[in-house]
Amino acid sequence: MRVRSKALRFLAILLCSLLNAADYRIEVLRRTPIGPAAPGKFHRLTVCPDGTSVLTAADGDLTVIAADGALLASKTGVPELRYALASSCDENRRLYIDTAGTVHVFELRTSGEPVPVRTIRVGGAPRRILAAAGRLVVLGLVDVRTPVALRMFDIAAGREIGALDLDLPVFVGRRPQRLVTEGSLIWDPARREFLYLPANPLRFWRYDTDGRFLGAVSPPVFTFHDADPARVGPGDFRNVDRVFNAVRLPGGRFVLHILRSRASRRPGVRGGYLMLLGPDFEPLDLEIDTTPVHGSPLAGADARGNLHFAYLSETREAEVIQARLAAR
Repeated sequence: MRVRSKALRFLAILLCSLLNAADYRIEVLRRTPIGPAAPGKFHRLTVCPDGTSVLTAADGDLTVIAADGALLASKTGVPELRYALASSCDENRRLYIDTAGTVHVFELRTSGEPVPVRTIRVGGAPRRILAAAGRLVVLGLVDVRTPVALRMFDIAAGREIGALDLDLPVFVGRRPQRLVTEGSLIWDPARREFLYLPANPLRFWRYDTDGRFLGAVSPPVFTFHDADPARVGPGDFRNVDRVFNAVRLPGGRFVLHILRSRASRRPGVRGGYLMLLGPDFEPLDLEIDTTPVHGSPLAGADARGNLHFAYLSETREAEVIQARLAAR
């Protein structure tokens, strides 16, 4: 009976994928040149719901770009932004940037000027943060001994609500499991849920605004090869399919930026692509070519459904690219 149910499930997944395959493409709306990226500099592009995007660098540099692509502000060597690794922007145009376990909160003026508001001490080594609905969700190690990767904070009170239930291994031996600590965070305003998606497996963990676990959902996608994080060593991180980032579009659809495993890469085919899922995590398009944005990493999406990419080149003109998905 188990074999039969698995076979029927696979056929249902295949049929669902074929029926829903709309063959989407990336349509570039605008490109904002920002000059060549500095060699070896870590950058992070954050997208606000109103379409403002903020590019930060680990040396404290900051660039603010308006929704229409205009360059609003540019600062160099801001002390509070040095070693910035994780960032977020909420519906009130407040920018949250983590540096070594301290989240600096800024208010973005219409001019693009970031005005310091406060700090929130979260500790640990956050890899991603997400601010929404008065909550701050933090993804990353607390320390080298604590098997906790996901925590929630009350922004107004500046205190930790607690660790979020997550049945995934945070460590492999004594080393962090990057498939878990380098996942994606999403706010779903329709359901008022926070979603966590690891780099692998392809599964969404759901939480309410009080941090209660609501269940996990595995989309019926057979093109992404799930791995067991407990069996993937640190040196094999790039040998499995990985979700680099995931965002929610208005209306409830989800866009995932997938990086192929080394074994599944084919000559002449980019190492990454976009995947489009419906509001109930059903597949709508399993592979969208990223050539129009030079294969750049997906940074976020705004309230109009536009996708934002950061094309960071040390030899060519770097760009922040706004695009959208269009059916062919």
